[in-house]
Amino acid sequence: MSKNPFLIFHNLDITMYLAISAISCTVFYGTLAPISSLFKHSYPFLTEIELGLCFLGMGFGMALGSFMMGRILDSEYARFKRRLKATVINEEAVPGNITLDDDFFPLELV
Repeated sequence: MSKNPFLIFHNLDITMYLAISAISCTVFYGTLAPISSLFKHSYPFLTEIELGLCFLGMGFGMALGSFMMGRILDSEYARFKRRLKATVINEEAVPGNITLDDDFFPLELV
């Protein structure tokens, strides 16, 4: 049985986080897109290759940030899973019908 993934938007904190992320991505790509034409106008002596090298710093930063966030999210996932298993083992009340399979457990409880 598949669940509706849009129900997560009922949480105000998730909606706010997505809105902030959308604004920051909009600003980033809004400044990234015209950079090459602005550099070409400001520095006419640069070749296309040299203009392309200007984007390496941003690309490296994004790749490094993605790698680090992946590590952080993996550790948060493992921490939450351990905490949820301990809660179920102690037979405390856990909302919903939780199965502790490796494939599924509710991340909405955080």
